[in-house]
Amino acid sequence: MSKPLVIAYGGGVNSIAMVVGMVARGERPDAIVFSDTRGEKPATYRYLSDVLPAYLSRVGFPSLTSICRADFGRGRTGDLSLEAECLRLGTLPSRAYGYGTCADKWKIDPFKWWAQAWPLAVEAWAIGESVVRCIGYDAGEHRRIGKQVDKGYEKRFPLIEWGWDREQCEA
Repeated sequence: MSKPLVIAYGGGVNSIAMVVGMVARGERPDAIVFSDTRGEKPATYRYLSDVLPAYLSRVGFPSLTSICRADFGRGRTGDLSLEAECLRLGTLPSRAYGYGTCADKWKIDPFKWWAQAWPLAVEAWAIGESVVRCIGYDAGEHRRIGKQVDKGYEKRFPLIEWGWDREQCEA
């Protein structure tokens, strides 16, 4: 069994650049997962519903799996979106203060919860294998690569591997 390959799709320019690059290189993921904060820009949601599905189908990629923290009911405070959480707490997302706990809470945790029930991940972990999670940090974002070990996962940063910076991703 080869390691399952999943794209952690963020919904922006880097994510689609990563998908396009993988198509060009003949790399096919087993899943593409979008962790929805339910607070993305309207243009992002239009792209996710109107453009991306047709493209993924045309190139033979799996369809987008959209998940949200609120759908899992784990550690939930009743907040149905990142925005609702911020309004309840009377604050801005932690990224506004230079932290990344919102990404952990609204993007990474839901992804991990989804993976716990994803058959390919369950099968891989049962035999001591890892899941390859592709993350769309561009070549100018080396600082974002965490040093921490993420048990059960092998993080891969295709845009950095390919040397694609933001400008190349936009192109």
